[in-house]
Amino acid sequence: MNKKQEARTPPSQNSLWHAGFPYPRSWLRSFALALWMAIVVRIAEFWGALFGIALSSIMEHLEPLLWFLGLALLASSLAFSYIHHLLLGKPSGRWPRWLPSPKSLWEGLYAPIVMSMAIIVGIICVMPFHDENYNQTAIETEAKWFGAIWFIATTYLYQVEYLIRRRFASKSKTAPNQPSSNKPVDDTDVELDRLRGRMGLTQMKKRKSNPPT
Repeated sequence: MNKKQEARTPPSQNSLWHAGFPYPRSWLRSFALALWMAIVVRIAEFWGALFGIALSSIMEHLEPLLWFLGLALLASSLAFSYIHHLLLGKPSGRWPRWLPSPKSLWEGLYAPIVMSMAIIVGIICVMPFHDENYNQTAIETEAKWFGAIWFIATTYLYQVEYLIRRRFASKSKTAPNQPSSNKPVDDTDVELDRLRGRMGLTQMKKRKSNPPT
């Protein structure tokens, strides 16, 4: 690509942003994660906790509650994958239509990981300022700070994941195009080979024009 083509090519959206500041796609993914937690996870965990508590009280064990909460989280992750597939998924001939694409499945799998890690980060940041003698206003302020820290943490976790995935994708694209040997080619040797070839052609033409008697 020459300089004129580079000047005509418009810069991508990501090139306008520094890698240390989350891209717009990372903020959108965090917003989608917040909606997923507010709607899907809350509904799934409600029913999981309801059945889990009922069985735990009958069996007098805590394991049914934990099992149902885990199944509810898994069901909500699958729901996230299907929603992502319906809204942003691309059809592929090799992949069944009724099953979310690998990218959508990864989004559903990565969502609870990001959620859990962001919760841990929020607790670590808020715990040093926590006081049991706080009034209602202080507790609400602490909750707001926790929500803000959680949202920023999720955005940076999505940003790191996107940068890593983009780097691996760029390496996989450039690897087959690399030459087999990294030894530099000397221009002098190339020119000498060309001169030798020309001299050989000239001698062959002279022999053909002046055959021996």
